Amino acid sequence: MKRLMLIVACALTLLLGSGPSSEAQTKKVEPPVGRSNNKSRIVTLDTNKLEAFPYDAGEVKFIASSEDTNGAWAVVELTEKPCYKTTWHRHDDLEEAYYVLEGVRTVQIADRVYEFPADSYVLIPRGMPHGQGNFTISRSDFC
Repeated sequence: MKRLMLIVACALTLLLGSGPSSEAQTKKVEPPVGRSNNKSRIVTLDTNKLEAFPYDAGEVKFIASSEDTNGAWAVVELTEKPCYKTTWHRHDDLEEAYYVLEGVRTVQIADRVYEFPADSYVLIPRGMPHGQGNFTISRSDFC
């Protein structure tokens, strides 16, 4: 049975401000929700040594959290079960990106279906309707 492994980089890109600042400005500008004035942390790790946690679609490893990146993005590694698929959805406040390590990632973006084999990358812009799944099957699996 082939497994679908991918790295999901959820770019939680938040707007930093809506207008130019001036010296006369007296209103304190607060960082966007989820961010602070702190910088991102240095993250160095061997992902082979990370524990994988079960979830409804398979297993997940947390590589870099939004806390590590000061709310900018997060990276997780997913190993999805064959025949798993998401419902049709969209993210209004983040981009969703995949790098496929093994298997084939099937993604429908708007009205087009894409098949992404290993070593493929896809970025789904915020607000874009999409759904995705692992339709890599073995002889014993039927989607």
